[in-house]
Amino acid sequence: MPRPIRIRRSVLSLKPDDPILTSYGKAMAAMQAKPLLEPTSWRYQAAIHDYVRSDDPNAKSTDLPLPSDSGTFWRQCEHHGWFFLPWHRMYLHHFEMMVLAEVMKQGGPEDWALPYWNYSAPDLNAKLLPAAFQQGSTTGLFIPERNQNANSGHPFFDPDDTNLRCLIEGTFDGGPNQGFGGSRTANPKNHGGGPNEGAVESFPHDTVHSGLGAPPLTGGVNQNGFMRSFTRAPLDPIFWVHHCNIDRLWEVWVKAGHSNPTSADWLTNVSWQFHTAAGGPPLSMTAKDVVDTRASPLFYMYDDTNMP
Repeated sequence: MPRPIRIRRSVLSLKPDDPILTSYGKAMAAMQAKPLLEPTSWRYQAAIHDYVRSDDPNAKSTDLPLPSDSGTFWRQCEHHGWFFLPWHRMYLHHFEMMVLAEVMKQGGPEDWALPYWNYSAPDLNAKLLPAAFQQGSTTGLFIPERNQNANSGHPFFDPDDTNLRCLIEGTFDGGPNQGFGGSRTANPKNHGGGPNEGAVESFPHDTVHSGLGAPPLTGGVNQNGFMRSFTRAPLDPIFWVHHCNIDRLWEVWVKAGHSNPTSADWLTNVSWQFHTAAGGPPLSMTAKDVVDTRASPLFYMYDDTNMP
């Protein structure tokens, strides 16, 4: 039998005590308790995005020596190019499966899926950090290393931070314009060094990261939060909810009649390896494996992919 399709839902439609959010917090705590070198640990998953030992706020002597395969699995994030969207979709998928395994182990919902944060919705409250992540929440999703206004439930975005002009882009990889998904990278697997990021990476991806990771000045010192750092951003549980929305916007753009690249250079010629929630041999993935979210191996969809 085919696997059921899990639904990624808007966090704005969920109460703070919804099982989707409370299960996420409990699973996060369990994953944080695991050592760095365990692939299903929170810190290992963050290291897949980027890892610099001197920038690790949780560094311990027991972390060493670092695994010899860290060059294969760690520091793999794709930015500033046309692999930004497919790579992050792979990354979200494997993280989500690891959280789901923890959720089920603790008796949570078997159809659990990451929620997304639609901060571009017309309701002004949509631009506030969701209540389950704010200071004083009992969900376990609060961390202090964020913009202080965000954590206290006050406005913190600049007016243009959550705009969706990316959705008017007609092509994925740009050509003479910026393009929705980013330009071709001269050096695939360049860890964020492509010539031109796509429109969706500029707004709202970058701006939401910057807004959440830039606390107001405290004592004259701007102490950046996790979301403003390649290495620390995935340590914040809101990172994954933010990236779910970026992934959803890709679905919105495609549903509006636009097309993904058809070149083998994008679809099949570049692959990445990921540890799976079930363990066993790592899984090699290409962009072709993730263009259809409802098909294997992803099996998920969003509750809303209408053009705003």
